[in-house]
Amino acid sequence: QVSAELKPLTPEDIDKIKTISDRESLNIISPKLVGPAKINGQPALLVGMDTESEFKMKSWFSFHELVGANPGGVETKPYAVKLADTELILGFETAQGLGLSAGDAVSVNGQPYQLTGILNKSGGDEDRLIFANLSSVQSLLGYEGSYSMIEVSGFCNNCPIEDMTSQ
Repeated sequence: QVSAELKPLTPEDIDKIKTISDRESLNIISPKLVGPAKINGQPALLVGMDTESEFKMKSWFSFHELVGANPGGVETKPYAVKLADTELILGFETAQGLGLSAGDAVSVNGQPYQLTGILNKSGGDEDRLIFANLSSVQSLLGYEGSYSMIEVSGFCNNCPIEDMTSQ
């Protein structure tokens, strides 16, 4: 068993990021909380995030299924989907492994949720994740106002990443 004690990040850390000297190169700041959960009794990794910032940052994400979309013709960009506190998006492998489809009712840590969408298979870690509204996950996992990570993207291909992260 591996264990580590991590210091949670807070909104103040986002404020600090916005003050770095290379702040004009910042494009998207995407805080998230990641933690273990059970979906319909099965273990999974739950990611709380702001849909718009997270999915704009990960522009390669697309939907396999989405509530209200035409089957086989899903063209809605993930960042355009706003998740309510009781809605989820699943990675492709998680949905397949659990036999779930968009529109299904599910339980996460004993709380009811609606499966709003399933992402297309990407070959990455996101295929095995559960995505939900950040505030919902913070409440569900007992970490209100905290993040486990803050991802940042820049406007440029040649941004001084090492300098930016050290700031």
